[in-house]
Amino acid sequence: MSFIVQDVYEPEYMAQMLSMFMQVQKQNLVQQGLLDYFWFAGDGHSITMERKEWSDLLSNMPRLEKQLRTATNHADEVALIAEGVPIPLAGGEIALFHVGKSDKYLRRVKISGVKYASVMAYIWQLKRTANITTYFTTTIQATAWALKVFVENSQKQDSTLLQHYVRTRAIKWRSNPMVEIIMGIKDEDGYVVGEKKAIELVEQVGCFWDIIHLAPEEIALACNGIGIGTARRLLNAIKNKR
Repeated sequence: MSFIVQDVYEPEYMAQMLSMFMQVQKQNLVQQGLLDYFWFAGDGHSITMERKEWSDLLSNMPRLEKQLRTATNHADEVALIAEGVPIPLAGGEIALFHVGKSDKYLRRVKISGVKYASVMAYIWQLKRTANITTYFTTTIQATAWALKVFVENSQKQDSTLLQHYVRTRAIKWRSNPMVEIIMGIKDEDGYVVGEKKAIELVEQVGCFWDIIHLAPEEIALACNGIGIGTARRLLNAIKNKR
């Protein structure tokens, strides 16, 4: 059965919905530098997601940025869920709507002076500069279903997405993003390891959390082709990055 950790300040109603699909544990994730939800993917890398209603997102984007930046130092994958129904008006302002009690209509609850284009630019930069993906849901129920799907699919090692009916050239997709992350680690002398060594590290050791809790000698012993010097250089580069 899947497992997720929910922050203690998130609604109890959310925990009740998620518990229908998976095991739910409540912790003070903020004190740990994490976001509203946290779990481990099937390959061992950690994932944390922030749930933000649009009204909260619009009221303090600098604070949200600080939360997300902190989380990147404590989890391997960081994401944002923007919850609600924002409608851009003619002048670019944002009207926020909520689902009515009968679930048959939307009611407008607020008009924000923040421009819709500014929020979209902010979300674009989150992905481009920090590799933080934003997902959009309409209600807290929709967020619960989205989290269910995210957790379940993160446990799957293989995916056939975009692999059907390929009649021309094959497209090379990396099955493990952690390999690319490790390949991107560099210090003042340049990149520390190449593709083969990065794959070996992920397969034999795991994610950042597992790597930084080993001594250089242990990494060298576990991974063929990685000496103590390279392992020590990698650990120093990761710690400096964090």
